[in-house]
Amino acid sequence: MAQDERQYYINTPGYQDEVIKVAQDKINTLTSEKNKALIERFRANSLRATALTRGINAGNAFLREATAAETSLNSRLTEMNTVSAGVVPVPPLDLSELMARVKAYMEALQTQLMETGEDNLRITAEFREQGIEQDITGVLDKIQGYQREIQQAQLRHGEIQQRITQYNNDVRQRGNLVETYVRQLLEQKTAIDSCFAALAEKPHLKPDQQELIKEILTDIRIYGQPHFDTARFYNGILERLNRGRFRTAGEQSGTEKLTQVLGVRSIDDFVALVRGDAIIELPEEPGNKITLEAFLWRSEYFNNQGPYALQRFLCSPEHISSYLTVRAEFEYKGKTVEKLSAGQRGTFYVCLKLATDAFGSPFVFDQPEDDLDNDFIMRQLVPLFRKIKLYRQVIIVTHNANLVVNCDAEQVIVASNEDEVISYRSGALEHGDHGQKNSMRKAICDVLEGGRQAFEAREQKYGML
Repeated sequence: MAQDERQYYINTPGYQDEVIKVAQDKINTLTSEKNKALIERFRANSLRATALTRGINAGNAFLREATAAETSLNSRLTEMNTVSAGVVPVPPLDLSELMARVKAYMEALQTQLMETGEDNLRITAEFREQGIEQDITGVLDKIQGYQREIQQAQLRHGEIQQRITQYNNDVRQRGNLVETYVRQLLEQKTAIDSCFAALAEKPHLKPDQQELIKEILTDIRIYGQPHFDTARFYNGILERLNRGRFRTAGEQSGTEKLTQVLGVRSIDDFVALVRGDAIIELPEEPGNKITLEAFLWRSEYFNNQGPYALQRFLCSPEHISSYLTVRAEFEYKGKTVEKLSAGQRGTFYVCLKLATDAFGSPFVFDQPEDDLDNDFIMRQLVPLFRKIKLYRQVIIVTHNANLVVNCDAEQVIVASNEDEVISYRSGALEHGDHGQKNSMRKAICDVLEGGRQAFEAREQKYGML
């Protein structure tokens, strides 16, 4: 920031107020009773001239911007009107009347500016006509110089105040944008929840198909879970700060020190930080909480990357998505996937696979008994396959006779390997009696574990014995 010879910062409202006060005090000192009215009039004219000049400049800026806007908008209208709509085209925008009024107003301002200038010339002449002992020219020159200082300081003060207002608006907008992005990111939770809820409610499914999907998903829950990775968050911040301020001391690590300073432990805390809430408490100012923006001005807390690196880390969507995410969490029978046994994981996968594509392409399952609970196979998988095979082809590679027999396989293929020669034979499940040499029943009983018992149980179930 710019400083004067006394190392005071000049681009502050307070500094400009002080310049105005000092110059005004000097004017008051130079002003006598005899010429006070003239000088006061001269000063008023000068202030009025400053205001008039500012108004004329604003008018010129308006005319430039209005002309450019009119040209740009009419270009868009012309482009739109080239496409026929069957109605009368939109007429071009005409700001000529408004600009004429602005010009007339500016002419009035210019006239008044000339009048104030002429009045000041008359005041100068009156001082010279008085013949007083004081060097009137010098007094006026000094007053004019001080008045110019006041005018410049006033203009500078207005510019500074405008920039401060713009700065505060930008800071507020930055916080709003980050908060909006975070809220949109968290909406992924609703999207995940809705997608899972919609699995069994697809409009193209028949009622019996929807019920089947619900049955498959009975023990499964999928939901969106926001996740704020505090370790990644604070490690990323430490990389952008002066680590000397957050050295490990005793049992307190640098990350723990930083957590104590920033106070961010949850998503809500993070939103409060970027929104501009005063939640930061510096160790040298206990009990005094400051905002993120105030912290960014504490240069002693930053390394050679400066505060902008931290600002980007906290406000850039690219960085935010590295430590704030929404995950799809999976549960089976009330347990998360990492807590399931191998068999339960296999069961969970099969259910999820069937639920997401129950009525589409063929389903091929290689030796389900290796990965699934036997209880699930008999109590849930077998009845499930019997229902699903009505809508899609189910192919099972298995050594388990119960799967083949109890699923009412419509086609059985038996693979044989004799002297490295692989052969296949196929047939219906009920083909032949067990006593017949080439019957499928005999092949199933000979090849599969528990084949005979599976057939007997099935025949008893259907009253075939």
